Amino acid sequence: MSGCSRLHQEELKHVFAMQDSLTLNQENLLMDISIFNYRAKYIDSVLLVFHNNYTDSMGFEMGNNLSRYKSIRKVYKFNAGKFNSNLKEQSALNEQLSALKQDLKAGKLSKQEFKNYFATEKLDVEKLLTSSRLVNKTLYEVEPDYIRITKYLQPFLAKIKQ
Repeated sequence: MSGCSRLHQEELKHVFAMQDSLTLNQENLLMDISIFNYRAKYIDSVLLVFHNNYTDSMGFEMGNNLSRYKSIRKVYKFNAGKFNSNLKEQSALNEQLSALKQDLKAGKLSKQEFKNYFATEKLDVEKLLTSSRLVNKTLYEVEPDYIRITKYLQPFLAKIKQ
């Protein structure tokens, strides 16, 4: 920053602050998404077994649990897709902010050009942060239901497979 004119030091502070926000967002992107993809596939296989092989009458509790299981599968699939999009967006935003920082240091941007680019990047970063937090929160919120329903269905699956 010492080579930059004083004019761009304030702008660079804003860029560094946004880069720090992206660095902190890495925590939301550290989860192993393959676990949730596997669980969605497992739910698919369980639902298929019930659809094809369950011949007993289905009680209210069983119906509700299978219905909730379908909902959990949708949550896993949707949020796994959002997670992958967020990973790509994180990488793209890091590159864009680096380029913006380089252009500032090289004096390639006027104050107004910087404001325009920065406003766009700021909105994109805020959207990413919100999306990343929501995906993380949502995936972990359905975990207790997934575990409960999986345990509930185990005896029925064992009986069907006999």
